Parts: sequence; C-alpha cells; structure tokens
Amino acid sequence: MSLFASTSDSTFRLCGFQCAYVIETGDKFKSSARVTQGADKWLDVKKYKSTVDCVRDLKSLGYQVLATHLDANAKPIGEVDVTKPTAIVYGNERDGISKEMIELCDQTVIIPMQGFVQSFNISVAAAISLYHITRERELKLGLQGDLSEEEKAVLAAEFSLRSSKNPERLIEEILSRP
Repeated sequence: MSLFASTSDSTFRLCGFQCAYVIETGDKFKSSARVTQGADKWLDVKKYKSTVDCVRDLKSLGYQVLATHLDANAKPIGEVDVTKPTAIVYGNERDGISKEMIELCDQTVIIPMQGFVQSFNISVAAAISLYHITRERELKLGLQGDLSEEEKAVLAAEFSLRSSKNPERLIEEILSRP
C-alpha cells in the first residue's frame, strides 16, 4: 500500500509531493530504477510495517487521510478539500486497500470514470489523482507549492547532494571554502 502526502510542510515536496509512505504488510516494496528513470532520488520514501503506525504518524502531523476505494461512503475526489494537508492511499493492484486502512482513513474517495471500466491500475490512479490535487491547490490557493526561498534553497542543496556521484567530496569542498 502506498500513500503520497501533500502539505505546506517543506518536507513533502515533489510537484507538491515530496514523500511517499509505503506500508509493507506483505510483499517487500521494491523500487525499480528502470521504471522510475531516476525520479526516485527526488522523492523521500518512508517505510512502515504497520498500517496503524503510519496513519497515526500522518494524523499527528495534521494530515487528512484519503483512501482510493469504492464503497457506499466514497466521495468523488473533486468533492474533497485537498488544500489542507492530505495523504492519499492507493492499494496494490492485487489486493486493493486493506479493511484496516478503510477503517482508519478519514474518507474514501473515487476517481470518476466513464464507460465500462471499473478501475484504473495503480499508476494511472495515482497520476490522475495527484494531477487533480495539484490543479486544485493551484486554482484554490493560487500556487502548487508554498516553499519559502530558504526552504527552496535547502531542498535544492539536498537534491544536488543526491545527484552527486561523490556527495562526501562535494561537502568537504564546500566546507573548506573561506
């Protein structure tokens, strides 16, 4: 199960999303450099063994937790206020969202579809919903992200280190400057 978090907190950024939370309740999470094409180095991944621990941590940070799941209480994603700190949950393609997560989340949401298709695969569902959240934030808040200039500089420095083949040498060189 994966969660993406969006908030005004500078820790969670990558086009408005900086952090992915992964709950490893069964199969071990594997990232694939071939699939991510290097984009994974710009994202913070936090892993949990327990759904309860993950949701508790998110809620302690002030997040609302939305789960993509079709049930009687599900709202279309466009009807949920995503201008406040939000984590969105996607189930894996084999098992979907756990009953435990459905009970712990604040709201189940659906991505409206036309025709006879009953569901999207996880990558399509994530792309559509994350695009929607980014657009809603831009329309309602007038911006996609809300980092200060200092936060942008810190993040740029961190990403520079992540992309360096030898970050230790780079840090040593910078610290040795007068």
